[in-house]
Amino acid sequence: MRCIICDMNFAFEKGKGISFRNKPICDECLLNLTIVFLDKYKEGIKRYLKQEIKLEHYNNI
Repeated sequence: MRCIICDMNFAFEKGKGISFRNKPICDECLLNLTIVFLDKYKEGIKRYLKQEIKLEHYNNI
């Protein structure tokens, strides 16, 4: 199959990549999208994880 982002062929049938809205995305593009997403929302993710750790701590008391 062809990746909708980079237009390269990849072995989708062998578990390489994902189907997003019935369109294939290769592993390399998926990794790049993940990094961009994490960079963009890094501070919010940090705050969320800190809250979760605090909640877990107080639930264990």
